Amino acid sequence: MSSEHIRTHTRDNASDSELSQLVESMWLDDGTNSNPKPRSENLIDFGMSSNKGLFALVAGFIHSDRARPTSSSGKAEQFAEDDLVWKEPYNNDDFGSAELVYTLVESYFKYVNPTLPLFPSRRQFIENITAKKLDRDFGSVLILVCALGSLYRDNTQNNDNDSNTQLFDTYLQRYISKCPDPHLQISISIYNIQAIILAVLAMQNTQKYFRSCWSLCGLGVLLTENTRLRRLHTEESKRALWCLYVLDKSFAASYGRRALMAPLEIECPTTCDDEGINIVSHFNAMIKLYGIVGDVVDMFYAVNGSTNVDDLNEKLDSWRNNYISTTQLPSQFECLKVIGYNVVKIFINKKSLTSTSHNLEICVEAAKTILSTLHYMHCESELVVTYTDALLNWSVISATGIVMLKACRVCIDTSSTRDIQPQLQHLEIGMRVLRVKSRSDGVVRKALELFEQLIDVLQLHTRHSTLDASVTEWLGELVGSSASMSATMASSANLDAEWIEFLNEIFR
Repeated sequence: MSSEHIRTHTRDNASDSELSQLVESMWLDDGTNSNPKPRSENLIDFGMSSNKGLFALVAGFIHSDRARPTSSSGKAEQFAEDDLVWKEPYNNDDFGSAELVYTLVESYFKYVNPTLPLFPSRRQFIENITAKKLDRDFGSVLILVCALGSLYRDNTQNNDNDSNTQLFDTYLQRYISKCPDPHLQISISIYNIQAIILAVLAMQNTQKYFRSCWSLCGLGVLLTENTRLRRLHTEESKRALWCLYVLDKSFAASYGRRALMAPLEIECPTTCDDEGINIVSHFNAMIKLYGIVGDVVDMFYAVNGSTNVDDLNEKLDSWRNNYISTTQLPSQFECLKVIGYNVVKIFINKKSLTSTSHNLEICVEAAKTILSTLHYMHCESELVVTYTDALLNWSVISATGIVMLKACRVCIDTSSTRDIQPQLQHLEIGMRVLRVKSRSDGVVRKALELFEQLIDVLQLHTRHSTLDASVTEWLGELVGSSASMSATMASSANLDAEWIEFLNEIFR
């Protein structure tokens, strides 16, 4: 038996203290204590189906004038930081100069936090930097905030995009190499949950780690269930839970996976002092939309087909009537809601989608709206487009793919180049947006390379061209319907099989 194995079972003061608190959380704490100890409120939580229920009944016979029993031995409260849990600690060099850190934090709160408002107070976050920067938990949060903020550094300084990407990669790698493993921690803080959410956002647009985002969301969901986060009722805990809720639904739809998080029965976020009311009202509207996304995901996995497409369309249209204004100027929030509505419309109607179905026309109209809105945001307006979740961020791929499918259908049905021109024009719009987004998004960049090859194979030539991932599932049907295209498609075998797998895996 190894010395490491023996050491994990050796008694010491610190481990006794940890164990006593763990036992107390399992059996003696019924969750009614209104003034929990600072460390106990973050302990791994055990529900009433465990022995806690039995001990809670017994504890009910204790008179109020008697001290409540505790399993704590009174030994040191300091938790052991053993090497099974902790990696090398953060140091000042990991973050860079104070000037750089504050610049990147400002960028984060300007371009990332507004669309996924994880932190209720920018002022409080900045105050924490001096006192907590090198703390393991908050340090992980800060280094990921710096990573995401670095993606927008060129909007405040004269920096090229490559240097921003390099800085982003540096921060992300430091987090990966030094972040604590939450599976091995007896105590979980709000910072652990926030760090997971930020890591999902950071890894979302990287070619190397994007496949891990859904699993990482699952870890966040697991930790929230394994702690008392739902019971804390603080603004920070509410926001962490709702951010996870949105990301869970977003990646479930984008990756063709099941949603992992059950509906939340907690209050939605509220506005804080140094935060605009539009940020919170927009986020709360999107929470409602992603509830519908969860229903769409359930529809794809329903065995008996109990969820009706018409019911989902009606629910989505009701959301549009309540939250999308037709009178306001096209602010970024309004644009994102329009994109969100239409991309969910595509997901609802593509379950039974074929190149000849009525659903295709519904999806085409939604796709055109998405592309027009994205083109306005990225190419026509002076907006600096904020960071968005996977479903919104990759909506250009879904929309361009729908237009591509329509173009293929028109090519089969008619030989007139005039009939195909409207579809090619929207392909051009999609291509422009994809090229802009590919500068900072590794997933879009990878997809774009495949799309260009597929356009050549399909001979749908615009000045620039692109194709959506999900279209790869339909190419066989389209080619089989047209003898004229069969010779051209023979060269499709030359496409990188890994790229095809890459797209089909995500955009189902």
